Amino acid sequence: MTRKRILIVEDETLIAADLAGRLEKLGYEVSGIATGGAEALSTAAENPPDAVLMDITLSDEMNGIDAAAELHGRRGIPVIYLTAHADIPTLTRARETEPHGILLKPIRDIDLMSALETAIQRHSLEVRLRASEEKYRRMVEGISDVIYEVGAEGTISYISPAITAILGYSPEEITGENFLRFFHQEDLARLKVDFDRSLAGNTRPDDYRVIARDGSIRWVRIFDTPVRTEEGVIGLRGVLTDITDIMDARESMRRSEERYRVLSEISTDAASSLRLNPDGGFEREWSAGRFIETMGYALDRLDSFEKWLTIVHPDDIHLFKNALPGLMQGNVKTVEARVYAADGSLKWIRDTVFPYWDEKEGRVVRLVSAVQDITARKEAEQSLEDEKLRLATTIRDIADGIITVDREGSITLFNPAAEAITGWSFGEAVGKSPADILRLYQAETEEVIPDLFEGLLEGKEGNAALRRARLVARDGAEKQIEFSTTALHERFDLPAGAVLVMRDITGRMKLENELQKARKLESVGELAGGIAHDFNNMLTTVLGNVSLAKMHTEEQAEARRYLENAERAIAQARELTQQLLTFARGGEPIKERINIAGLVHEAASICLDGRGVLCEFDMPDDLGDIMADRGQMRQVIQNLAINAEQAMPEGGKVRFSATRAVIGPGSGLPIPSGEYILLIVEDSGVGIPKTLRERVFDPYFSTKQKGSGLGLSIVYSIVKKHGGTILLDSEVGAGTRFHVYLPALISEESNERRKARR
Repeated sequence: MTRKRILIVEDETLIAADLAGRLEKLGYEVSGIATGGAEALSTAAENPPDAVLMDITLSDEMNGIDAAAELHGRRGIPVIYLTAHADIPTLTRARETEPHGILLKPIRDIDLMSALETAIQRHSLEVRLRASEEKYRRMVEGISDVIYEVGAEGTISYISPAITAILGYSPEEITGENFLRFFHQEDLARLKVDFDRSLAGNTRPDDYRVIARDGSIRWVRIFDTPVRTEEGVIGLRGVLTDITDIMDARESMRRSEERYRVLSEISTDAASSLRLNPDGGFEREWSAGRFIETMGYALDRLDSFEKWLTIVHPDDIHLFKNALPGLMQGNVKTVEARVYAADGSLKWIRDTVFPYWDEKEGRVVRLVSAVQDITARKEAEQSLEDEKLRLATTIRDIADGIITVDREGSITLFNPAAEAITGWSFGEAVGKSPADILRLYQAETEEVIPDLFEGLLEGKEGNAALRRARLVARDGAEKQIEFSTTALHERFDLPAGAVLVMRDITGRMKLENELQKARKLESVGELAGGIAHDFNNMLTTVLGNVSLAKMHTEEQAEARRYLENAERAIAQARELTQQLLTFARGGEPIKERINIAGLVHEAASICLDGRGVLCEFDMPDDLGDIMADRGQMRQVIQNLAINAEQAMPEGGKVRFSATRAVIGPGSGLPIPSGEYILLIVEDSGVGIPKTLRERVFDPYFSTKQKGSGLGLSIVYSIVKKHGGTILLDSEVGAGTRFHVYLPALISEESNERRKARR
């Protein structure tokens, strides 16, 4: 390995000799020792070093800072300052020369070696960077394509010299200008949309017209990518290619194809040549084809423009009249219009007229007309339009959400049902990737579903079977959906796009869960009821024997105390069996007319009195009554009140509110349509975690250390027996709300309003 060569510039001989010895021990070669700035420059010129150790304060006329500026600034040699003076002015002046390091005397070997290695490595990187930049500059300036950078607001920050050949402007004239200034007015709207898409990362090449300095129009193709920093996207970097020749060739080919197409269409149903006279009349030169004959007219019947207009549908006459000025100027005109046959039937024709200009006379002297019967095509087009309208109506009105994407994966269709499910509008969704707006999670694993269409559009996957997922809407609402994806194929191998069909099944799943819960409670209830009934009979026997034993035991005897304890335990056991019987049968309610507001106030107040919680009631006077079992409804209120109180160990507030609610079809609630009393019991407690909310009504399940786990199960059973339902809404740290729906008694006023609506 070649040793790095170091030049020492030090006017103190002993210090210089010491540095030289230490450098040799560290593995460096001393290329020379200079005592002044001028000597340092000449030594470096004769024997260029890899780095210079420069004393700042030299006794020579040229100090170390001036010498360093020459060595580093002009000759590119890295300089490390040595100084015993760490004053601010000296260090500030030294830093202005951009040294590769500053070492304070005395200098440790480790500091010396570290500074030299860092300086040499940094210098090497700077040299390579300058070479790379110069190579890139030459490459950019040598290619015919234009390299450019623009800011997020559209200001040009860099553009390569190749732009001059396209626009006639130098890079200096364009830099700092807004790029929109140079584009054709008709392309600006599309360009602005594409610019915003590129900033968002949806880059794709596209073609636009630009206006050169001389007013000529040229075509360019642009492909750009976002420029990202830690602060985000700050602009675009791209390539602009002149495709004017390509577009001209394409236009020439299009015109040739159009002429060929028109000529090929001439040999259809009828053709005729008309000689135009200077006075405006015309003479028929020749006619061919059978179209006129099949229309039922003789040739002399239509030997003038005015006579021809007599068979044209009144709404289409203006098409022919509007075409005349252009024909007289020598322009080819094509008209599609409706005409009447001799039998009164209506037909569609396509009439293409070729004018022939005579330079000597300075006017059009001949018109060659090619007429084609396009009735069948028009009928097919109308049928297709009708089908498109029916399809559009179906897609608009269907309950399933439908999303289609193109080959690039951008949304092209977003029907109203999809808007309702996702919370995004069509205008917001179109052009975006589905991954930008659809937050989907696997129903079984809760894993994120990353991309619905990638494999399908690439032809790597087939159509997906019906799947379930959890969707998080734009507003954060969670919904359960069923969805499937299908490729849209054209004539090519790869799909032209894909479609997603999804259905909101949140309500259906709620009903399914409710049904499953009811069935589970019913089965458990039957078992619990049977056990409780038999157990209650046994308890009756045990209690009878305990009572007899007490009668034969003296009051002061120790055994009597044990018997009394047994009586209390038996009473608690009978209370538990009574709860089980209530859960199993709902106690088969004995219904009567009840003022629910009064019952809630009475039962809650008694239950929570002295428990350290505040009761709040919001019950309107005209709430109305219900038909219910008073004792069971009291048990519902008390169980909900106790549950709320136990959720607030530090105290808090329990709020009871009620209102009348009309439940219609499609509500998603597992109850029939009709009028209900909605009772809400709300606490400010700890709340229930999401993972436990589905289990709160299960028998023997409890989030508390105390309790049988039957309270809420009994509430659920009683409410169901009364034809209602109960729902839970809870948030950890914010409290819990129970929504109880009970069928309301229909008042006379309500009956009258219902009859009036009918």
